[in-house]
Amino acid sequence: DQSAQQYIKARDACADGGRDRTADVAATIDACGKVIETAGAAQADVVEALKIRAKISLANGRYDAAIGDYTQIMKLGVRDASLFKFRADAYRRKPKCDLAVEDYDQVIRPNHKAADGMYSRGDAFVSLKDYASVALEYTRATASDPARAELAYKRGKAIGETGDKDRAHDATTDEIGL
Repeated sequence: DQSAQQYIKARDACADGGRDRTADVAATIDACGKVIETAGAAQADVVEALKIRAKISLANGRYDAAIGDYTQIMKLGVRDASLFKFRADAYRRKPKCDLAVEDYDQVIRPNHKAADGMYSRGDAFVSLKDYASVALEYTRATASDPARAELAYKRGKAIGETGDKDRAHDATTDEIGL
């Protein structure tokens, strides 16, 4: 049947475009859209097409589209921490940092030692100019991953933004061993 062949062709083009960084972005998004819009498409195919389209949208600055696709995946019952992380990244770049913080909470909740989630959540608090929360998140991230010197630097800088310059200097130099 011709419609089944078109569906398979669109599904394969979407998957290939998701794997190939040199693929034509518009063609990949179009192919993924065809899979998503096909009546009777397998849910696994729809979820995969949404993930690919969202990833491409996020990478190309189409934040509203990425947020919409990640939200749609979640509405289909897929609840993966990486989906919340990527949607939070899109919210942070909008900037809708209050919504980003909520999604980063979902990243951190199942793994309280998720340094990347804490780090990203701290970055979202920077955009909200909530430096006490920034310092707390970077402190948690530093405790979880002490080898990352940039966390200590950012933590010290955030503490400095709260007005405590001596503590900021001490925090930064202590953490990086100066």
